[in-house]
Amino acid sequence: MKISILTFHWAINYGAVLQAYALKHVLLKYSKHVDIINYKPFFLNYAPNASHNVRTYISYLIKHGINFIRFHFCGLGQKLRNYKDFRDKYIVASTQPVFYKQSDIPQQNSDFIFIGSDQVWNKQITFADTTYFGCFLKKDTCKLVSYAASIGNDKSTVDEIVFLKNGIKNIDYISVREETAKEIIADFTDKEISVTLDPTLLLSKKDWEKIAIMPNNKSYLLLYNMDNMPLTNQIVKTIAKEKKLKILEIFSGNRSLKKLYRHATCPTAGPREFLGLFANASYIVTSSFHGTAFSLIFNKQFVTVAHPTAGSRMRDLLAKLDLSERIVTNINDIPYRDIDYRKVNVKLEIERQKSIAFLENALGVCKKEKDEPN
Repeated sequence: MKISILTFHWAINYGAVLQAYALKHVLLKYSKHVDIINYKPFFLNYAPNASHNVRTYISYLIKHGINFIRFHFCGLGQKLRNYKDFRDKYIVASTQPVFYKQSDIPQQNSDFIFIGSDQVWNKQITFADTTYFGCFLKKDTCKLVSYAASIGNDKSTVDEIVFLKNGIKNIDYISVREETAKEIIADFTDKEISVTLDPTLLLSKKDWEKIAIMPNNKSYLLLYNMDNMPLTNQIVKTIAKEKKLKILEIFSGNRSLKKLYRHATCPTAGPREFLGLFANASYIVTSSFHGTAFSLIFNKQFVTVAHPTAGSRMRDLLAKLDLSERIVTNINDIPYRDIDYRKVNVKLEIERQKSIAFLENALGVCKKEKDEPN
């Protein structure tokens, strides 16, 4: 049985890379032949193309200048090398051909192609790229499976709905990451739709610790603020003072440059270093979905600041685990009661088994086949 995965494995984004690793890791339990289609479309490439306007080119040149400074003086060069090392070792071989356009992808002879996880159906990110609905050459018997595919936004426009409606027809087995996505898609398909865990949550704490690189830092409050939201910055200061912890921030982009001298940062961290920083943290404040996921995996005390228009993924996940109180919307709502992970881990394992059941049903495997991958 040959299985392929199509996802955002090339993005310089911790969650994107680690969810790709996790799904491949899980699927290798069912087959020895699992690969990731090395598709790197223009929207994950760091240069504008002919379809972009003048403003896009100017924006690109400005970002290029900032990234030049970051690369040579702020640790970005080492960070990118750490990402490359991780991808080469765990995701795709450096010798594997890269496909930059849908038409570049050769016919796939896989029995199953898994699409997702991550925001592969977010039209704002993919620019309506239908590749992520399986619109490329493949053998007739190939089954398309979406695994925890995400729309990204809490509400969809009419154009986005039409895009989803046309694309979803191609998918044989559908699972999404958010309840809101299920509700949207259910309006225009009779196919069964499952809500499954992000692949990162299918692996255990021990699984992730095996590849984590632990930091030298001790006793710190980890900040991972993807959108640089002011509320998150207020919360982290309040909790750091209360807990008497130093703030250590995972460097998350150009907007973090101004914070270089505000508190300690980790500008060079790649995916393995990211895991170590979460595993070793005394407390975590994050506005990231995957920041929330890894806080749960490593059984950390944490709070999450959900994005105002794309926060359903955090809210849905934490609601399933009876942890909705960990989402803070006001500086006065910070929860100080510790999380009881004995209860949380039981609930998480139930959700994990539901997700595994979806995978096994899509693959049509039984326990014996799982134990003896072919």
